[in-house]
Amino acid sequence: ILGMTIAGPAIAQTTPAPQTPTAAQPAQQNDDRDTQLKVVAAVDMYKQNNLEGAVKAFQGVLANHPDNVDSQSWLGFLYLRTTPPQPNLAVPLLEKAAVARPNDVEVANNLGNAYMGTSQLDKALTQFQKVATMNQTMFEPVYNMGTIYVQQKNYAQAEETLIKAAQMKPDDPFVMNNLGIAYEGDQKTDRAALAYGKASDLKTDNMVFAKNAGFAYLRQRKPEQALPYLERAHGLDANDKDVSAALADTYTRLNRKDDAGKLYTSLQPAMGDNAAYWFNTGVVRAQNGDLKGARDAYTKALAINPNDLDTLNNLGLVDFKLGDYSGSKTMFDRLSGLNPSSGSARLNMAAAEAKMGDYSSAQAIWKQELQNNPSRADLRLQLANARWATKDYDGARQDYMTVLAGDHNNAQALNGMGLTYLRENRLKEAENAFRAAIQSDAKLVPAYNNLAITLERRNRKKDAIALLQRARKIEPGNSDVNANLKRMRAG
Repeated sequence: ILGMTIAGPAIAQTTPAPQTPTAAQPAQQNDDRDTQLKVVAAVDMYKQNNLEGAVKAFQGVLANHPDNVDSQSWLGFLYLRTTPPQPNLAVPLLEKAAVARPNDVEVANNLGNAYMGTSQLDKALTQFQKVATMNQTMFEPVYNMGTIYVQQKNYAQAEETLIKAAQMKPDDPFVMNNLGIAYEGDQKTDRAALAYGKASDLKTDNMVFAKNAGFAYLRQRKPEQALPYLERAHGLDANDKDVSAALADTYTRLNRKDDAGKLYTSLQPAMGDNAAYWFNTGVVRAQNGDLKGARDAYTKALAINPNDLDTLNNLGLVDFKLGDYSGSKTMFDRLSGLNPSSGSARLNMAAAEAKMGDYSSAQAIWKQELQNNPSRADLRLQLANARWATKDYDGARQDYMTVLAGDHNNAQALNGMGLTYLRENRLKEAENAFRAAIQSDAKLVPAYNNLAITLERRNRKKDAIALLQRARKIEPGNSDVNANLKRMRAG
């Protein structure tokens, strides 16, 4: 089980595109000629890339002639072009110019940009709608309207508007990214991921586009499709912890263990206090066979977030595999307390209790679970084995028979019935049961061992030794097999 927070999409908005004002009009009166010449000179400064000089020149004109519409229009435009932009200064100038020139497309569009820059989205939307009506082939107002709808979470309208913008500029990555957000908000997740991916492929040096595409595919549980975009995003900004963690998680899911391990190791200085980081590190270590390292990572995750259900579960499983059955029981006990509806937590706790020899508690759990799910052969077998271990032979026999009634070839149950026959010295029936168990599961080593003992009692020691030798090839470290083989050879 992997744990990760997937960040939501980011709106990638271009700086609103201000439109160059219409050229200054000729003076209507002779006494305005000097003012008009100053306006023309200021425009020339802008054309020569002297933005600062142009701003000062227009400020000078307006200081003496505050109602000069050309200067209002141009200075408002220039305030949108400064670094950083100053839309708050542009708004009052462009509002005045818009009143004086209500049909001026450039003034209307720039006023929309100024409103947008000051977060007056409703006013900006009104302006862009006006511009789009005045010039139906103009891309910028359509794109900006779509972006505003996204910010207002009006996803259906955003989708419709941005599709129109995409038709006007099919290869604009900003349109495709924000169309992805509109699709996602409208629950069209497949289309969203495709749009984000197209945006990133059109502009491969944009971190936001790559991140949005990668995370969109992760939200769809498509790690293969997410991988190239996450790798692209990580290459553009290796310090983004969300991307790094998502990429490491994706490597883990795709079984690229070495890549995941290296990335998690590199993340430790920045994410050492992050529970999800330690949890995922535990997953990677466990997959690489480093169970002790996994336990250490899960323990750190639990110290940060003591009640995380997945961490408790995984730590319990690792402790069980390491033979720390007491620790395993503690984890599953805590887990079942936090999540009483989790049947698996109770069953895992029972398995740990059985390993500790606490068969009474384990049996109580198995019996309760079997009341709800009487067809669970695996639980009935565990109960039968526990009854056998506590010398409740009749109860064990009954459970083995119940399993075989539903599954005549169940190897574990056949082995259990063989044990009951062997205990009663019904050697022929025992031999048949053990052989049937081996036929059903050729790797069930206990059945080989038990059959060998049966054959020994039937004075067929040579066959018994041959059988134990076969068992040892399957499981060389089995202590029962090795002990019986040594004893029979010595005798």
